[in-house]
Amino acid sequence: MENILKRVCPLGCDECCEDPFVLDEEWEIISRYIRENQISFDLSLRCPFLLNHKCSIYSVRPIICQLWGQHKKLACKYGYRECVGDKFLEETVKKFINVKTLKEKLRELKWPLQF
Repeated sequence: MENILKRVCPLGCDECCEDPFVLDEEWEIISRYIRENQISFDLSLRCPFLLNHKCSIYSVRPIICQLWGQHKKLACKYGYRECVGDKFLEETVKKFINVKTLKEKLRELKWPLQF
């Protein structure tokens, strides 16, 4: 896991950015982060936190975002380093059954957001 967290995407790259699925544990961290840092988002974008080709929650982005480029099945046009094996990827993917996307979670927030 340590190798995943150290990977840095090239500045301005948003090739893999879509509306990712997010685990409840991740959502707790992300929702606290957006409130504490007054992070804005746009539900009409591919990913609500992809602003000006940059991830506004990069430091707390979901594990699925962190995995891009880490395995041949999640290859990136900038190449990938085999940092995670098949078993790790399979175990991680199993956790995403019946989870919601970031947009779905954002729609469930109580409005207005309290900053």
